[in-house]
Amino acid sequence: MAIWIDLGVYDTRLSLIVTYLLTTLSTIIWLSIPAFQRVPREVEEAATIDGYGPYVVFWRIALPIASKTLLGGVVFSFVLVWNELMMALTLTSQQAATLPVIAATFTSMGQEVPWGVVNASTVLLALPPLVFLGLLSQLLNSMLKHR
Repeated sequence: MAIWIDLGVYDTRLSLIVTYLLTTLSTIIWLSIPAFQRVPREVEEAATIDGYGPYVVFWRIALPIASKTLLGGVVFSFVLVWNELMMALTLTSQQAATLPVIAATFTSMGQEVPWGVVNASTVLLALPPLVFLGLLSQLLNSMLKHR
């Protein structure tokens, strides 16, 4: 938090974006290393012999093979960041507060809790991960059917 105050980005969305990016990027890299190591070296060498450059080999051969693992890492990161409360509570006060911070603020109001707003925020918090996971399951089902 002290770094963000010194840089002048405390209580901004930029501080949250950079913090979440640094937090989840390490997880995605950690998951992607074994995925790219599973790419057969013979396939990469065959593409190189056929005249493809390293970028084409990566985009057309290695990335499609590792895409399922990377997609899982992206889903994990999305759900982690969407439901995250502690970093957002620490790095924001009022201007850049996220929905979990606002919902937590409502539930700590004591006797005057606006339950309608709390329930609406709970539904709003639950919808994007559910829609995202539904779309992902449709995508994975279609990918597995074409195998």
